[in-house]
Amino acid sequence: MSGGLGLEQRYRRVLRLLPGWYRDRWEQDMVAAFLDSWLTGDPEADEYITKAARPGWPETASVAGLAARLYLGGAGTPRRVGSGVAHGSQDGFASTSSICFLRSDW
Repeated sequence: MSGGLGLEQRYRRVLRLLPGWYRDRWEQDMVAAFLDSWLTGDPEADEYITKAARPGWPETASVAGLAARLYLGGAGTPRRVGSGVAHGSQDGFASTSSICFLRSDW
């Protein structure tokens, strides 16, 4: 199925589910963490693991869930142009609130 791909390439393939801006920032760290969870330090065992192992379903599901949150605008995602309330409306709301507050003091 994955042909001659090693474990690192398989993880990178899973990480392609994530938005490009997120991968640019975190891909190296994520791949290092995934590999660190697999590798033992024994050269023979590590060689076998990198050839035979695959990202598990829990890891893949976790990355897919993260991708969904990032694409849908979860916490920590950059703001999209045109999303949310326009700045003018926010300023207008603040001005209206201030006026209402001032009038309540009269």
